[in-house]
Amino acid sequence: MIYTCTNTSAEQWEFVPINGVAATPTFSPVAGTYTSPQTVTISDGTSGATIYYTTNGATPTTSSSVYSSAITVSVTETLKALATKTGYTNSAVASAAYTINGAVATPTFSPGAGTYASAQTVTISDGTS
Repeated sequence: MIYTCTNTSAEQWEFVPINGVAATPTFSPVAGTYTSPQTVTISDGTSGATIYYTTNGATPTTSSSVYSSAITVSVTETLKALATKTGYTNSAVASAAYTINGAVATPTFSPGAGTYASAQTVTISDGTS
């Protein structure tokens, strides 16, 4: 076991065990492009670690939001996460970029389908912006 020495006061030092590095958090589903909102979970292999995360692409710190339940990603965004645990070095920052492309609207025809006595000018449109 490795120990580090920390100064707790002017005359007192404390030896604190260092157990290694906290595991890097992982995201499920993995980063990628999706056509609908995704419910993302963050996990970590270090038992009892606290996971901090951001949804704006900023690097998380111990002042960031604490992960406690799944995150709904409904717009394009980048999640980042950091795991910490007393006695461990903080994990590397994990990053996952999610691109959400909504479904394309079904085209509409005007005038609608039918039998006409004369030639028609047909307009095709959809609600996708």
